[in-house]
Amino acid sequence: MTEAAAPPTVSVSHVDDGGHPYHTRPYSIFDDPAGTMVQFGLKLRRSVYEPWAGQYMDYDKLKVLLREKDEQDEWTERDEEAFANELINVQLEKVHSFQKEKSTELKERTEQCDKRCNELKESIVQDTEAVEDDKKPSKKLSKEERNKIIDELYEELEKITHETNELEKYSRINYTGFIKAAKKHDRRRGNSYKITPMMELRLAALPFNQEDHSPLLYRLSGMYSFIRQVREGAAGRGMSFSDSQTGGEHSSSHKCEYLCAKEHPIGID
Repeated sequence: MTEAAAPPTVSVSHVDDGGHPYHTRPYSIFDDPAGTMVQFGLKLRRSVYEPWAGQYMDYDKLKVLLREKDEQDEWTERDEEAFANELINVQLEKVHSFQKEKSTELKERTEQCDKRCNELKESIVQDTEAVEDDKKPSKKLSKEERNKIIDELYEELEKITHETNELEKYSRINYTGFIKAAKKHDRRRGNSYKITPMMELRLAALPFNQEDHSPLLYRLSGMYSFIRQVREGAAGRGMSFSDSQTGGEHSSSHKCEYLCAKEHPIGID
């Protein structure tokens, strides 16, 4: 007797905003013939930013606990407690904690960049004033040291901007997942207890899907503009991190991606 073939699997390739390729884990196209939770499950897998892969909500585990395909089975109080605990106390807490830690980290890294930009500006201004006064430049920083700082700052600003955009996507996709999981529970297992109202209250009390990242992105854009001025030799006594809040083409593309994402959120059924 011929052994039945395993369901075909699909491995999806992606390129993140920084141009780095990554792959979602293979999934079976027959995971859920009804096409209910699997649709969002695929969207979640495709949205994963690989360096943070372990920090997303475990949607598959929630599906297992919900026993979506076993509607005729008895749903006990113990089942209810297990699902609610996993959804709210485990998965939501994990996502909230990571978002909070990462947001704080990005702000701290931005502060460090701001400090280094100010030090760079001070060095350039001192040398500019020395030349204007026909004095010997202070050479507080050598040309090699200055170029090294510029390159390091540019690279770090790139990383912070990219991760800020990824954090916005992370918050949005996880928020959507929690609402979808709660609503799925109420449709399938909510005869005695509805979990969506409690989930909505809990989400409203957490800042992770309400934080506005645009001020940080505008601040980064100002530093991009400053670094570009320095590289082009246009920097001098009157330069400022806020001279061009639109920044360069690259920084503007990061902001556009963020603002467009805010205008077109993932739908919640």
